[in-house]
Amino acid sequence: ILSCKGFLDTGNKLKDPISKKYIIILSKKILVPFINNKSPIYVPYKALNKKGLIKCYKVKSISINNQIFNNYLVGLSDDNFKINGTDALLNYKLMEDLCLEK
Repeated sequence: ILSCKGFLDTGNKLKDPISKKYIIILSKKILVPFINNKSPIYVPYKALNKKGLIKCYKVKSISINNQIFNNYLVGLSDDNFKINGTDALLNYKLMEDLCLEK
């Protein structure tokens, strides 16, 4: 179990084209101790005139405000986020999923 502070990033529309899972981006520094020997999934991305592959991992579930979500991957960011101590950039899809769950 990993607990962190997230920011709902409406610009984060990353989605794995194969599994169709949406991606939440976490700061690499907090996720690395939890990875162990899991095999990553590389997902192509294009953002701010940059293209590449983001290293992602499957997670059992994500809990936000006591609601459980299963259709997400966690992607690693080498950068630390500078948004009020945020460790995660939540995918825009969560906004929709949070509203549907209520």
